[in-house]
Amino acid sequence: MELSPHTDRSGRRIPENSDARYEEDMKQEVAREISALMLDTTERLDRSVTKMRTQLPPAEFGTYGRAVGAILAGIIMEVLDPLYAEHPDLKPPEMR
Repeated sequence: MELSPHTDRSGRRIPENSDARYEEDMKQEVAREISALMLDTTERLDRSVTKMRTQLPPAEFGTYGRAVGAILAGIIMEVLDPLYAEHPDLKPPEMR
């Protein structure tokens, strides 16, 4: 269910000046910030792999690439997927 700024997670209307509205707005803002931070982190990790490809011997690069891949998988599966399940409007088009 897509949430409007005026409904809670169960679809009930949130009064304009309520604490619940404030809490929902804060959750959305925090989710937006976490999404941006995690996406920036994944982009930086990806760039590090590109950089290290030319700096390491193949065997060492393989170890590095697998380690970064495990970190990226953790960020995506443990942080971003649950976040986007709760806030689908924040999910970038390229991840849909």
